Amino acid sequence: SDSLICISGGYGGLFTVDPFDISRHVNHLGEFNQSQPVDNITVMDSILYASKGTDGMLIMNVSQLERPQILNFYGTTIRDLKVEGGYVLYTGYNSFIVADLTNPAEPDNIVWLESEGRPRGVCIEGSFAYTSGDEGGLTIYNIEDPEEIIETGHVYIADDHNDVVVDDDFAYLA
Repeated sequence: SDSLICISGGYGGLFTVDPFDISRHVNHLGEFNQSQPVDNITVMDSILYASKGTDGMLIMNVSQLERPQILNFYGTTIRDLKVEGGYVLYTGYNSFIVADLTNPAEPDNIVWLESEGRPRGVCIEGSFAYTSGDEGGLTIYNIEDPEEIIETGHVYIADDHNDVVVDDDFAYLA
């Protein structure tokens, strides 16, 4: 099968699995500076981006799974990330950041917005990004122009939230 699932193994590193035959093709990609676990991952054009908390972002070329190549450890605290249209959107300690991926190994921060509380999760739905977090609730951004992000709404919701998903016009926080 040409399809693989990449799994974040926390402190155990990264793994790939063939979703059509999970008994085969299990590949341990490595553990990569384990002072922080791998929290979230996304892959675009054979480049894997993994958030690692205070260790920042791990960037790997996974076009050859037998020999994945680390391209960079990047940045500051990164809690969650999504890749969309040549940009990586991620949550930092108290911020929402957009970086240009013209050079995938060296993201270039182009927007840095202070956020309510400490955002953790990020979800992209159409022209909007949604963040959830500790002490901050839900914040909505218009990302139609990634270089001119506009906060369009915020609602404080008590408690801490690690993730956000949007479906059928509702945002779900966990």
